[in-house]
Amino acid sequence: MVKARFDELVWRDDVVSIDGVRFRLYERFDSPPALDDGTYWLFKGPELVSEYIDVLRKHPDLDVRNLFELGIWESGSVAFFAKCFLPDKHVAIDLAPHREPTWFRRFLKQENIESRVRTYWQTDQADDARLQSLVRREMDGPLDLVIDDASHWLEPTAASVVTLFPLLRPGGLFIVEDWGWHLVPEVRAAFPKEEPGLVPLIDSIIALMRDEPTLIRSFDLRDHLFAFERGPMPEADARARLQTRLSPRFTESPPLLTRMVKGSPAWSMARRIVRSRQSRT
Repeated sequence: MVKARFDELVWRDDVVSIDGVRFRLYERFDSPPALDDGTYWLFKGPELVSEYIDVLRKHPDLDVRNLFELGIWESGSVAFFAKCFLPDKHVAIDLAPHREPTWFRRFLKQENIESRVRTYWQTDQADDARLQSLVRREMDGPLDLVIDDASHWLEPTAASVVTLFPLLRPGGLFIVEDWGWHLVPEVRAAFPKEEPGLVPLIDSIIALMRDEPTLIRSFDLRDHLFAFERGPMPEADARARLQTRLSPRFTESPPLLTRMVKGSPAWSMARRIVRSRQSRT
């Protein structure tokens, strides 16, 4: 069994290292300048990485053989997670046109993991047939971990859950990053006016865990991510439940559901996060 190696990370200021490979943390949205060989940009803050460590400590037996990652950006997270999890197969997708930096292929060759890491560009996280095809073709067995750092929009994110969560093995994790972006004033302008964000999805998942305990075994909400664990429900049943409960009709937040969401623990936590960030500016 290969367990996550987050406890092996070496921290120094805004650089985190593992096996001598250095990742400089970066939270802005532009493309930063090139770094020296052996140091790569990781578009995540230290708080987010720390939350990964805390979440995974609660799942000490998680053996990530098959990892599916949504969102590539500058490829830093793919390299980082490949080092931290050492998966047998790591598939990463992104909607953007191909923009893979030159250092990334060199990194894969140096680490001798070219056959284990596959990246697919111009791939929509809401494309059910495409994602299922990639899993069936690339993975030898069920998924162990899904990481979603893609659109942060409600419908595409919910679509990815419907597609990929049933393909997780029992005990596998689905992690969604930056669920509160829609609530942060500095980021809100990047979303369409009609985009509701991910709070309704959080509320739906919490309700599903209550109603379908064999589908979702546990849910963990943090400031920068949330994680939910696959239960033993068969794949076909899991897909049917999710298609019903996470469809646009269910998550479009009519007035009654909006009032329910705003009264939920998830909404209260989101508002506390926003107020905390505003007080630091």
